[in-house]
Amino acid sequence: MKFSRQVFLALAFTLTPTGGVKPQSSPSPDNTSEQAAQAQISASGVAPSPSATAAVEPPSLIPDNLLSAPATLPSIPAAPDLGQLSTFFKQTSLGKTADEHRLHVQMSALEVGIRNDEDLHALKADAFRARTDLERRHRLRTYYDAYYKRLQDRASTPDLKGYIVAQRAAHELTLLQPRTRHQTDE
Repeated sequence: MKFSRQVFLALAFTLTPTGGVKPQSSPSPDNTSEQAAQAQISASGVAPSPSATAAVEPPSLIPDNLLSAPATLPSIPAAPDLGQLSTFFKQTSLGKTADEHRLHVQMSALEVGIRNDEDLHALKADAFRARTDLERRHRLRTYYDAYYKRLQDRASTPDLKGYIVAQRAAHELTLLQPRTRHQTDE
């Protein structure tokens, strides 16, 4: 027990910085004393180990034949320009409800353009001044003809024109009274 304690104390004393063993540091170009020591070792004829002087790169885990570069790089497929993409997505249908909503919004924008038309206001006022129901329905048909004609003249796309025709037909159906017997009504 005494012997092991003495060995332990001796080792601890020799390994402490004050015990005489100099801590190792990396060689620096400014330290001339280490360069002189290296020169003395090389002059003495004792060759240092090759692992100490040159860094050895570890072997590669990937075989060399897999690392060779391809002869030609793969070509990047030509992407359509931004204009073509935007027209494609404008034409793509999002569903029946979304298409009807889009057409309704476009038709509302057209209606804003003809909202203050004096001829249309006169035709509508004339229709509501009619004395009989039959006469009022005929005048409203004239008003709807003029109204939807102006909307179709302003429409730019075929699907919007078709939507306007469908709206016109729906309004004209409200003018018919199939249960009353008029000689001039269809």
